[in-house]
Amino acid sequence: METEKIRIKPGEKYKIFFTKNNPNNQTIHIRSIIDDDQVVYRKISKEEQSLSYHIGSVYFFELLQAGGVIKKAG
Repeated sequence: METEKIRIKPGEKYKIFFTKNNPNNQTIHIRSIIDDDQVVYRKISKEEQSLSYHIGSVYFFELLQAGGVIKKAG
């Protein structure tokens, strides 16, 4: 059974959740898509005290989706 792919869009928020208490769990805010293959995103800290911007491949987000660890934040 194939799941529907998430279309990453600027302005949307996503939750990345691996396991309970995993330090890699995070909420991210998509800021921009560059050349259809790079995603600029901001990690949202629980304390909202620091901004942390990152660039990742669209392929990275496809792998997260294939692993079932990324969901749209509500």
